[in-house]
Amino acid sequence: MFSRLSLLLGLAASGALLTSCGGSNNDPTPTPTPTGTGTSTPTPTPTATATPEPADFSFTEDFTTNSGGIYILAYFTPGSGGDEVFSDATRFTSGTSEIAFAVDPEQITYRFRGENTLYAFNASDLVTDNATLREYMNNSGRLILEVPYGNVLRASLQRTDPFVRETVAGDLRSRRVTLFINPVTTDDALTGTLTYTGEPSVVGGTSGTTASNAISASSSTFTVDSTGPVLNGTIRIFETVNGAQVQRATLTFASTQNSGAAYSGTVTDTPNGLTGQFAAALAGPDREELALIFAVSDSDGRKYVGSFIGN
Repeated sequence: MFSRLSLLLGLAASGALLTSCGGSNNDPTPTPTPTGTGTSTPTPTPTATATPEPADFSFTEDFTTNSGGIYILAYFTPGSGGDEVFSDATRFTSGTSEIAFAVDPEQITYRFRGENTLYAFNASDLVTDNATLREYMNNSGRLILEVPYGNVLRASLQRTDPFVRETVAGDLRSRRVTLFINPVTTDDALTGTLTYTGEPSVVGGTSGTTASNAISASSSTFTVDSTGPVLNGTIRIFETVNGAQVQRATLTFASTQNSGAAYSGTVTDTPNGLTGQFAAALAGPDREELALIFAVSDSDGRKYVGSFIGN
């Protein structure tokens, strides 16, 4: 049934990657890592010259792509009853996820970093379809696809599994998240300052304590300056406490250019004791969008992980 999708994934030589650095590597839902079987290397090794075609995230054309912009998050609900609370979240600094879409018949597959499982969906699994959101659901989980502006796709595979947390049995609701991007193709030099505005997606708090729906972030703006070039921006994080919004963090992002349209750097919030790392990339043929992933933590156990897509 999914042979066409398997072929698409097999043909994916490369894709738009968000280079990652720093951050925690503690996987809240450990999964088996496939073991390589080894392949022979021809001599001399051919040099790849083809550039991958940009993916059509409007889902009107077949596409396949991969990305290293990956994180995972999880919430825990005790089996004996009680509120769902934040359990853990991690931004990975290695590996890639893959996604492939075929129009006719409609089929989509998603493989998360380090997992053997190929999550597969078809047209009969589609439950939401609008201009920016597409959702599929079947026995393997719920695949949530967000395309706010056209050149960045945030894919989240949500599933619920039995789990024991500190001797307490219950359910773990996890999300495996990847940001897929269309790369910059213009050869024009970056001039002036580019400004990107969007809605951050943030999770976190204190493990076992913070309610799953308590954390949010306000609309944020990032700039990329050609004179550095440098990337700067701020994300403000809030927690709902007794019906009121309490600001928990003001994260400051600063970076020098890594290479091409990729950036990485530090995240700081000295007053609140939070530090971390982020990775970002400009997206779209003419740098229309910015995609960013981050993770910050404090020695007291607080942690926030999330992403930003700006236009």
